[in-house]
Amino acid sequence: MTAPPDAFQTRAVETSRDNDAGAEGPTPPRPGMVLVVDDEPLIADVIHSMFVRRDDAALVANSPAEALRLASRYPIRLLVTDYQMPGTSGVELAEQVRRLHGGIPVILCSAYAEAPTMAVAPPAAFLRKPFTIWDFDAAVEQVSATPD
Repeated sequence: MTAPPDAFQTRAVETSRDNDAGAEGPTPPRPGMVLVVDDEPLIADVIHSMFVRRDDAALVANSPAEALRLASRYPIRLLVTDYQMPGTSGVELAEQVRRLHGGIPVILCSAYAEAPTMAVAPPAAFLRKPFTIWDFDAAVEQVSATPD
């Protein structure tokens, strides 16, 4: 199944607001894509919009099975997943996606108070729902700053 065209964002960012003759032109998107997985479509869409705000290419899946289909078709550089989903946990999904894409960073999201990242090898971060945009940015920066 092919992802719909609006399932990911690949817009380039202008390096100059004025776009004058001295501007270098658009900045290419980062290599690879972010994969956002949550069984609640509204939450997945909100997280996706946070990546769009960062001018980051992101795919959205509403189930672990859909996430694995996307991960097998696209280059994934970061996985953001709900911790508890029907059938497969976020930890199990992270292991499966990492088999396809190496030791990519993982951000686990959960409404539970305890951070389940101990079950996921680094680089990993935990976001407790509900979270703020600042919490989100900090988690992305934390896992992005970790050397590969």
